[in-house]
Amino acid sequence: EETALALSLGKNRLPELLTPERISTYRVPDSIIVLSGCDSQQAKAIPGLGLVGISRAWLTAGASAVIVSSWPTADDGGKFFASFYRHLAAPSLASSSPGKRAAVALALTQLEMQHSNGYRKSPSFWAAYNVVSKE
Repeated sequence: EETALALSLGKNRLPELLTPERISTYRVPDSIIVLSGCDSQQAKAIPGLGLVGISRAWLTAGASAVIVSSWPTADDGGKFFASFYRHLAAPSLASSSPGKRAAVALALTQLEMQHSNGYRKSPSFWAAYNVVSKE
C-alpha cells in the first residue's frame, strides 16, 4: 500500500526501498526532482494532511519542483526527457526560479511532443507528466 522508490536489489535479493519518510529527511534546497517512473504522482489522501506521497516528501526535503507521471507511458529512449532537459537549460530561463523553470520546460516539451510524429503526438504520452511545486 505504501509508495516507495525501488532503488536496487539489496540483501536477500529484495529491492532497497526509498520511502517518503526517508526522502523527507534529505536536504535538497531549490532542486528540481524528476520522477519519470510510472504513476509517480500517486499519493494517499490522509485526513488533516491532504495528499501524502513521494512528490510531497521531496517538497518537504526542500525541492522547488517535482516532475511526476500520472500513468505509465511508452519508453521512448529518453527523447521526452532529453527535450525537457534541453529546455530547462535554455539561457532564457536562467534567471527564473527553479519551479518556474521546470514548469516552462515541461510545457515546451509537451508542445514539442504535440507537434511530433507517431505515438509521442498523443496526449496519452505527453500529458502524463505534471509539475508539483511550492510556487
